[in-house]
Amino acid sequence: MSFTTFSQLREWAVAFLKPKAAFPEFKGKNQEAFLGLIDLVTSQASIPDVQSPNYATALTVTTTQRHTTIQYGLTGPTTITMGVEGINMGDTVIFELTATGATRTVTFDTVTTTPTLATIAVTVALPSLIAFVFDGSTWVEMYRTDLRAAEKATSVAYVPTIAVTPSVARMNYMNVAQLTGAATINATVTNLAANDRVIFTFAADGTNRIVTFGTNMKSAGTITVTANKYATVSFIFDGTNLLELSRAVTT
Repeated sequence: MSFTTFSQLREWAVAFLKPKAAFPEFKGKNQEAFLGLIDLVTSQASIPDVQSPNYATALTVTTTQRHTTIQYGLTGPTTITMGVEGINMGDTVIFELTATGATRTVTFDTVTTTPTLATIAVTVALPSLIAFVFDGSTWVEMYRTDLRAAEKATSVAYVPTIAVTPSVARMNYMNVAQLTGAATINATVTNLAANDRVIFTFAADGTNRIVTFGTNMKSAGTITVTANKYATVSFIFDGTNLLELSRAVTT
């Protein structure tokens, strides 16, 4: 006889220990004590287990409770394998993944797991959450979120060489103060994940101003912002560089 849930175990115990059962020694207080033990086992198994393993390039996850949270800090890429021995249907595991220094890659072993995507990128500063439930044979992904902000607006002071660091967000608006001379833009991209967008907005004073795009930026060339007018340039991050998508200058 086997059980896939603790509730099934308790239902069996109640049925087995009915007064008409063939084992009178389990009646009365002994029966109550036995059911109390079943309840204790069930409640203890329901207490969430929180694990914080040290970083390794390969991590094997083992769980003993119904609900497990894995708090895992990444300083490099890693492969995660989830064990299935002794796991009950309906058990859950939630990964809280954080990255330091740069975006980190996590790959799930697809032999014991069924993730939406086998490989994901975890960005700096904010955790990614990935939840799995055991279906009786494999760990199936329930949901995931990187918890990054949808968008972030940043005001950037004008200097001839402008260093920008877009925030951890899917869309960054970099609003550069009025240009009073030529400008070169250099970007630090450690907070970005593939397909994040960055949009620059420029305004010129009474003279045409030229903007050049430098470090970690691949553009269609310089842009001339017309005197007393505005310009926008949109980029998408490809995982390595910001690639120009479009530009517009008001006339």
